[in-house]
Amino acid sequence: MPDPGGPYLTMLVVCERVLQEADGVPSIIRIIDRLNVIRAPGTGSSEPPPPPPPAVVVLGLSFKAGKARGSRELVIRLMAPSGLYQSELHQTLNFEGDDDRGISFFPTVLVDASTPGLYWFEVSLDQEWYGKTPLRIVRQQGSVVTPPQL
Repeated sequence: MPDPGGPYLTMLVVCERVLQEADGVPSIIRIIDRLNVIRAPGTGSSEPPPPPPPAVVVLGLSFKAGKARGSRELVIRLMAPSGLYQSELHQTLNFEGDDDRGISFFPTVLVDASTPGLYWFEVSLDQEWYGKTPLRIVRQQGSVVTPPQL
């Protein structure tokens, strides 16, 4: 359990993108917890269709310092539906200044979308668990649409 004096996790979301506004304030666009991946239709041959490309998502994290000062190691782990970890990201965060000052971090993450199911992004600071958020990958079969002839 994180130290009650801080830092405090104030945001943990999966989204499509983050815009950096002119005044430096980020805007989080299209918060998601479900992603539909279109799988290419089969070619009619015995060969299976190619796997879908990795899904690209942005993870939005924000911390407020509270009483925390100095460097902390942020670790973000992506757990696949199998229970195995697919990837791990390390970043050093430096907490300084007033209690209400914070740090926001918006990494772009590639998710191997070839396996549908429930994925989890897990967040820790200095090996203390802070939270997790889900992303469900749903596979949909694509189809070829032929426009009507005029």
